[in-house]
Amino acid sequence: MRLVKQVARLEAAGAARALEMDPAPVELCWSEHEERVDAELLEPGEYIAVDIRIDEELLGARVVTIKERVTLAPADLGFVSDAAGRRIGRVTAIDGSLISYEALPDPV
Repeated sequence: MRLVKQVARLEAAGAARALEMDPAPVELCWSEHEERVDAELLEPGEYIAVDIRIDEELLGARVVTIKERVTLAPADLGFVSDAAGRRIGRVTAIDGSLISYEALPDPV
């Protein structure tokens, strides 16, 4: 049931983006090898960032590895890298299991 709700949110986000002048693509991904941070153990001034590695494409969807980490910078939401470890994007929003990111113009 959770997946159905997440897909509905993705579709709604995609429809909203389609109304913008330069719509961003929406992709469905599933994750493996997740590493989580216990939010209850955070100290004051600590935040959780989500780093994503895009491992492969399988059956038309991307398989990603998600690793949460503690950060002191509230603007640091995380980064996206390809399977080779090149940084190709940055996380722009996190809403539960829905993570949005934008591609970097020049991957590093």
